[in-house]
Amino acid sequence: MGLRMNASGLLVQKVKDYYASVVDADDVVAVAFVDLALKNAFDVGAAQVLLVVRDFKARMMSAVKVFDRYSVFFLFVDQWVFERDVDRGFLGEGLAGVLILPYVPFEGAAYLHHHEVLLKKRLILELLEDLVLSFPNLSFVMRIKPEYFMYETLLNRIRVFPPLVYTLSDFLSGVVPINMVKRVLDGYLEALEGLA
Repeated sequence: MGLRMNASGLLVQKVKDYYASVVDADDVVAVAFVDLALKNAFDVGAAQVLLVVRDFKARMMSAVKVFDRYSVFFLFVDQWVFERDVDRGFLGEGLAGVLILPYVPFEGAAYLHHHEVLLKKRLILELLEDLVLSFPNLSFVMRIKPEYFMYETLLNRIRVFPPLVYTLSDFLSGVVPINMVKRVLDGYLEALEGLA
């Protein structure tokens, strides 16, 4: 994926060992590093890991663990809760919102990609509804670049939670490598094709 996650295979193994001590491996639906691409977590010594777990009794749980020099924030979430957040913003996309950013799956990649596209379809429809309501006379002649949906979604997140600007600043200012931006945009393109 172009990230230096391979250079830190030991960290990945420690992450797997930790979550295997918390949940049954058979119940793990998907696991992804969330913010590696944005702030180069292996340089700053911090990472965030999302785990989607089948029939997770606690519904949601977080934990912070330090492995060598890396602080890792774990977010365990029940599959049903995660899917409701994707489908209808059950938690304001607080969990599903990680799918609008570059993420690095290391279990359940197809599951995460499927839900990424579902989420982006819903977000595109919401943005289109807002445009039609805001500009009813222009709505029939508008031509919208796909990038609009990607950037407007990110800016909406920042409007709701301003501290996100620190996490997203590199992405929005063009510092993040183009292949990572393309990866996020590809999800929107796939969602647009599904809506056509």
